[in-house]
Parts: sequence; C-alpha cells; structure tokens
Amino acid sequence: TGRLRLSHLAPVASNIASTRVDLCNAEDKSILVDNLAYRETRVLSLHAGIYQVYVSSAGFNCGLKLLDVPPFAVPAGSIAYAYAIGNLIQQPASLVVVPDLTPQYQYLPRTER
Repeated sequence: TGRLRLSHLAPVASNIASTRVDLCNAEDKSILVDNLAYRETRVLSLHAGIYQVYVSSAGFNCGLKLLDVPPFAVPAGSIAYAYAIGNLIQQPASLVVVPDLTPQYQYLPRTER
C-alpha cells in the first residue's frame, strides 16, 4: 500500500463550512475523503496504483463535480502529495499532485546518420 496526503489550501468561500469538499474516485464515484475543509490535511492509505479522481462539493455523494484531477500514482511504500490551491478570484482552483503522471513530451532534434 501507499499513502496520499491531501491538503485543502484553497480559500474558495468566505466561511469554512462553505469550503468543504469530497475527493471522489472517478471509476465508481465512491468517496475517498469526505468533508475536507480549508486548511485541513488528511492522510489516506491506498492500494499502490494509478488513481483518477475528482473534487465534488461535500454532501452531494460525489454528484456535484467541481474539479477534475489529472491521473496520479500512489507508489507502494511511498507517499503521494495532493494540494488543493486557488481562490477562484485571482487564481483558478486546481489540485496539484506529486508525483505528477500528466503526460510530458520532450521533443528532440532530428539528426542525420
């Protein structure tokens, strides 16, 4: 198993109760983390693997999607870190995950032989 350390650092509302969100599994729409409020951090034990999740407004059983999250890995015996950031005014809300599995492309120059 691995761990996911999730921190809610996105002040998206004027009161704490309105910042609560759920982290949902995109495959089966199950709740992985419920009622996570601004400035809270939780650590989850998860099976090692690649995860596709989204952020939902709390209290809607993963039915009110707020934010899609790029796929990320939870390595066996390691910790993946996820940070919800942005305030919806100066910066859009997003979730930064480390290690990041978003496809990265590197273009190398073509050489003649």
